[in-house]
Amino acid sequence: FVSDRYETINKRGETTCKISFDKLIAMYDKFNLQKNTYNAKFCDTKIIEYIYEPKNYKYTILLSAGMNGCEITGILGLYYFVKLVLNSKEPGLTWIRENCKLCIIPVISSYSFDNFSILSILVSTFSHS
Repeated sequence: FVSDRYETINKRGETTCKISFDKLIAMYDKFNLQKNTYNAKFCDTKIIEYIYEPKNYKYTILLSAGMNGCEITGILGLYYFVKLVLNSKEPGLTWIRENCKLCIIPVISSYSFDNFSILSILVSTFSHS
């Protein structure tokens, strides 16, 4: 099961970065972010989705990362982008915050992430049938 917490570890085994999307939601509770958990179709893992929905939004943006289990950089980038959107006074990011619903999926392939693999569950399923 993919949690809401992700961390990077350097070659010496030291943790270099820890992030938590649940803590991000707690920090910005005034925005009423929602967390949804779905069962993955082909395996015994879950997909976590976070929704930011401003009043009278005009657009919907899907933001996802974590397609391959060994690529944590995208998850970190997504985390910091969402944090900037929620916190920034920069006009472009403010516009996104006021006009766009954000559907955020930090790990799109939870099977790959859980197994630290570049293979998705679909490749694994089809190769065994």
